[in-house]
Amino acid sequence: MNLTESFKIIRKNDADKMADFFVKKGDVANLILQEMNCTETKESVAHMTGSIFDLVSLMQNIRTIESGTYIRMASKYIRTYGKYKFPALYNLGMILDNNLKIAYVNDNWDKVALKNPRAGAALERAYEELKRRAKDYSSRNLYCELQCDFVTSWTNGKPSYRHERICDFYFHKYDEERMLDSNPELIKWALLKLYEGYFVTFSLLAYNYMTKDSEVLTLGFRYGILYEMVNNFGGRAITCLLPDLGPNVQQIAGDRYLALCCPKEARKGTVKCMDAFHPVFEG
Repeated sequence: MNLTESFKIIRKNDADKMADFFVKKGDVANLILQEMNCTETKESVAHMTGSIFDLVSLMQNIRTIESGTYIRMASKYIRTYGKYKFPALYNLGMILDNNLKIAYVNDNWDKVALKNPRAGAALERAYEELKRRAKDYSSRNLYCELQCDFVTSWTNGKPSYRHERICDFYFHKYDEERMLDSNPELIKWALLKLYEGYFVTFSLLAYNYMTKDSEVLTLGFRYGILYEMVNNFGGRAITCLLPDLGPNVQQIAGDRYLALCCPKEARKGTVKCMDAFHPVFEG
């Protein structure tokens, strides 16, 4: 089957072909569901596990495509099927991927407060604020996504990034029950991965198509402290009202935060961060 390798052949900005891929491969969703219902032998379990891993890997690739390409791809589904409706293979991959993420949240979220009460309180306060904003943006029909940022390399103290989209509260209706990209529990997963050091920052982005206004709330975590950026990197102004996240969250300028994250050996010269090229799975 090898869905992931077949998808990688498509050019990174070809939204039409990406959208068509999930439609043309629609029968694969039924095959995977049949495998999940037939696990009587070691061989069938191994085959099912391989199929699930392949589909989850495919979804990880979808999450790394540039936002404009993703918006064009999802918009094609709206025109074809109506709002909030995606092809069966896409839905299955999204649900499997998010099941893994939310299972990780259920296993690890409460452990942070036990290990580090200050960090646990900061993450909980941040989660409640991000959840409130996401629900508000969704109700106002603003484009809203949660985007995580990896540093792929540092050159003379300046980072290069790879982004991964974790949540989409526009093309998927805000939903606290189903394993969709609009489930706010995924915000907890992103906060956990920020706390564990997988991401250098993450941002909740909102855009109003009518007024062309945007809002960005960016958080980072270093040396046991959750940081809230008071401006964007390069000193550009934040376009939203910054929330008071309490005494356990410190505000910091974006460039100063990057200076905290930059390895000493990368202040002059180039350092590559190879782990940033690999998608983050449930662990």
